[in-house]
Amino acid sequence: MKQKKMTPLILLLIAISISRLEAQTFLNVNETLGSQNPFALSGLKRLIFNTGNMSVVKKGGNISDFKLTNIRTMNFTNITATPELKDVDNTKLTLYPNPVRNSLQIQYESKNAENVFIQIMNVQGKIIYQQNISNQTGINKVDIRVESYQNGLYLCRLHHDNILEVSKFVKL
Repeated sequence: MKQKKMTPLILLLIAISISRLEAQTFLNVNETLGSQNPFALSGLKRLIFNTGNMSVVKKGGNISDFKLTNIRTMNFTNITATPELKDVDNTKLTLYPNPVRNSLQIQYESKNAENVFIQIMNVQGKIIYQQNISNQTGINKVDIRVESYQNGLYLCRLHHDNILEVSKFVKL
């Protein structure tokens, strides 16, 4: 009986969120076990809520099912979709020191003063850190505290100037 009352509430919350989606481009479904599932809104056909479950139906017909009890959060992000992400062979993204113990320095060059989206993920794909920052034209540096991270391999993703740059680092 509780679930029947919860479904209209969840639908109302999603409807309110969608009504404010002017620049939102992704639906993120974050599960209690840590996995994160981003869905491009332009590729979604519908969301279906049935007796304790949520189904994300994509335009191509693929369906991703989630138990509502396993969903920790759902949110929308406004990462601007880019027409084409360039593969960068001569990356200007530098991470140091690598390996790192306490503080990771991220250095990158940007052609424009704009917002930059930074993510750090573990090898399971769980996003450990994310931040939108403003940068300036030229060389930019960001300092991220990583002493609380578990030892292991991580990926740093940087989205700027219609370019997605990815680099690996090791936390000791």
